[in-house]
Amino acid sequence: HISMRAGVVVSPYTITTTTKPITTTTKSITTTTTTTKPITTTTTTTKPITDTYNILNPDDTKRSYSSFWADNTLNFRLSKLDSTSAWIPSKYEQDTYDIKKPIPYITLNLDKKTNISGIITQGRADTIDGYQYAKKYKISYSLTNNNFLFINKNNNDNNNDNINDAYMFNGNTDNNTKVKNIFNSIIQAQYVRIHPIEWNIWAAMRIALLEPKQTIKLKSASAILQKPKTTIMATTTTQKPTTTMMPTT
Repeated sequence: HISMRAGVVVSPYTITTTTKPITTTTKSITTTTTTTKPITTTTTTTKPITDTYNILNPDDTKRSYSSFWADNTLNFRLSKLDSTSAWIPSKYEQDTYDIKKPIPYITLNLDKKTNISGIITQGRADTIDGYQYAKKYKISYSLTNNNFLFINKNNNDNNNDNINDAYMFNGNTDNNTKVKNIFNSIIQAQYVRIHPIEWNIWAAMRIALLEPKQTIKLKSASAILQKPKTTIMATTTTQKPTTTMMPTT
């Protein structure tokens, strides 16, 4: 037989166990909300030209010409805008490379001194043998129908009577489309003269002028316009007509 005796030894000291608390860290998540503005569509409406200008389209009796093509059946003096034909200068004035020969022109009589701020042109309406129109032209003006000044190509001279120093306007590219040119400043005139410089087949033109509806302060006695990118001398016809036959219906 095995005999045992057991005992428990108790320490005189108190043992204390400290447990560290568990710390939990929570990160804050920031939520950003982006608000998208609605897309705004802007529609630009072009005002009719008559809202800004009066279209001056003088009667045929108020128009005179350096020359016109003589024909027994056709009238080549119908230079009003939207007329059934056009003004066509004589073959003598068109089919020439002689600088001593005159440059053709049409003169519009407005009956009184008028503020003019632009011009509208068309080519010949009744052509069937190719578009006939003026591609380039210059403008002069007068109060008396005697001394004409040209619209300047720069602002160096307000008394410009030399056609070679005048502004070159871009004209038409077909026979019926209306091409508008607005001056950089308005002119005052009773008589306005248009000089075709370059044309397609024949220098056919239909013309009206634009009068501003609002009173605008004049910058000078003549219009101030940007210098043209290309200079074409007015004394040279740049395109010889392709035929010597008379214009046909």
